[in-house]
Amino acid sequence: MPLPAQVHIDTFLTGILSGTANENLIANQVLPPIFSTKLTGKVAKMGDDHYRVDFATRKPGTPGTQVDYTPSSTSYDIDEFRLEHPVDDSEVGEYDDPFDAYVDGTFVLDHKLNLKKEIQVASLLTTTANYASGHTDTGSKSWATPATGTPVTDVGGAVETIIAKKGVSETNMYGFCSFVVFKMLRLNDEVKASYLNTVAGGATPKALGRAQVAAALGLADLYVCPAVYITSNEGASTTTKAYVWGAKNFGVFYKGKRIGKMFPAFGYQVSPRIPKLPDSQVVVDRYRAENLTSEVIRARLLIDQIVGDNELGYLFTNVT
Repeated sequence: MPLPAQVHIDTFLTGILSGTANENLIANQVLPPIFSTKLTGKVAKMGDDHYRVDFATRKPGTPGTQVDYTPSSTSYDIDEFRLEHPVDDSEVGEYDDPFDAYVDGTFVLDHKLNLKKEIQVASLLTTTANYASGHTDTGSKSWATPATGTPVTDVGGAVETIIAKKGVSETNMYGFCSFVVFKMLRLNDEVKASYLNTVAGGATPKALGRAQVAAALGLADLYVCPAVYITSNEGASTTTKAYVWGAKNFGVFYKGKRIGKMFPAFGYQVSPRIPKLPDSQVVVDRYRAENLTSEVIRARLLIDQIVGDNELGYLFTNVT
């Protein structure tokens, strides 16, 4: 009887394609997207004149106290990132299930650009220069030491710093971090004790979930991003990866319930409103390239990240 290898040719098992992709990207949650009809422009901002109340009572026969205000603006300049993947006519029929030339190419381009957006947003939010004076803490915070680390106290101080400057509600305060920082928080004794003291009926937890940690810290929500990216050069003998949001960063920021007039946020992502795709940041289409005898999958990311009010955020850069 012949051996299996003599009568069988190995083929792909259909319906199964091994691979991973970053999950739970948080760029659009921490920096609300806004859309513009132009690639450059300005986002208007009110000054702080309405916080000033240095006026006295009016005496009979005199006019009311005259006041003024000073607006300002933040400029944006949208950049474009464009990727293309050609599918040659002579090769498209060579793809066997579960591979698909167009589906797979679109997947790669889309994920690359969304990861690029995540890195751009994370860079803005983890750069101390983008925060107001006194709104960053670069000293070591030993949150990973469960018995002595004090993240509830530290984050509470950050929230109070923002409130003391802007008078905004603590119910609109949010946090962001990578999974490595979240792992510290969910096991921290002060966080667990705070949760037990503030949530009725809470059982003694060994490790808290994301919503529980947010509640313990006094935040409306905590955005945890596990995303990683390759930091080594292409062709390097060893592939190295790093957390997109950094292994030591924790941020607190204010975000209004919606985007609009007098609903401020720490920052924004600005993208153009492309016809037929009015609210899309990554745009994917396909065109014919006769010189390549190929169908080319094209993906574009058009975006700029700006700080709206640098007093509406607080950054810890050395959580250990």
